[in-house]
Amino acid sequence: MTLNVERLTYVEAFEELLPEWETLESLISPRTPFTSPIWNKLWWAYFARQGLLRHDECFVHVLRDDSGRLVAVAPLMRTYQPAFGPLRFCKLQFFGADPSLTEIRGIICQVERQGEVVHALMDHFGGSNNKWELFEWSGIRLDGEAYKRLASAGDITTRRTLPDYVISLPRSWEEFHSRLSNNTRKSLRKGYEFIDRDGHKIALRVTESPGELGDALERFFSLHKARARATDMKPHRDSFRPTKHRNFLSEIVDHMGARGLLRVLQLESGGEIIASRIAFALGKELYRYFSG
Repeated sequence: MTLNVERLTYVEAFEELLPEWETLESLISPRTPFTSPIWNKLWWAYFARQGLLRHDECFVHVLRDDSGRLVAVAPLMRTYQPAFGPLRFCKLQFFGADPSLTEIRGIICQVERQGEVVHALMDHFGGSNNKWELFEWSGIRLDGEAYKRLASAGDITTRRTLPDYVISLPRSWEEFHSRLSNNTRKSLRKGYEFIDRDGHKIALRVTESPGELGDALERFFSLHKARARATDMKPHRDSFRPTKHRNFLSEIVDHMGARGLLRVLQLESGGEIIASRIAFALGKELYRYFSG
């Protein structure tokens, strides 16, 4: 099947395309929050650089089949370093080039179609007069046709691989527990025994009401910072130390929380929240994000 590639303006990508993009995203599995139009629109608003040293240009492309149905979104940008001058360097890359907030980025399409989408994009860009020194592909599955296609092109280097673990859960905790190894069940039992021995009572609180998410998010930021400052455990970076990062996640929480797509998982002991984790409820899938 032939896929037609088209470049969109910012308004076309994030306003006019919204219903189609949301429909496409709902078909993806495994699903992440980073494929949503909300995440990408807010990411561009917060992190696109328009300075003299670096300038990001919106370069979003869509792919449609012969019937006009949306098959893929490629949220691309051209990054110029510096913004002007005869020696400027141009790199083509995907939205999400932040320090750590966007954990997975790349082409937005169903997994089984990634190969043909990459093929179509390579043919499209290879036959155009666009000029850049580097095309940085992201989110390419190493076990799929897309990677084989890129590898066969020759001049490509794999900079790093990113493990992405997906666990298929049974219908109940009892069934899940029965599948665990004896050592794992023993470790779980000991964990609860230690908590009881020390006189602690713990409970899980799941916050999803839009009116309660703001307070839950502030506790998350506080706990995330506390873990980063801890000296008696493995070091963790405070990913939300910059105000811009906190404001960005706050807007994500507001938008996705209003649509019932967000959960804050909180562990309570003695009436105090002692641990917190952000999670995205995407259909029948749960994506676990940062914790503290």
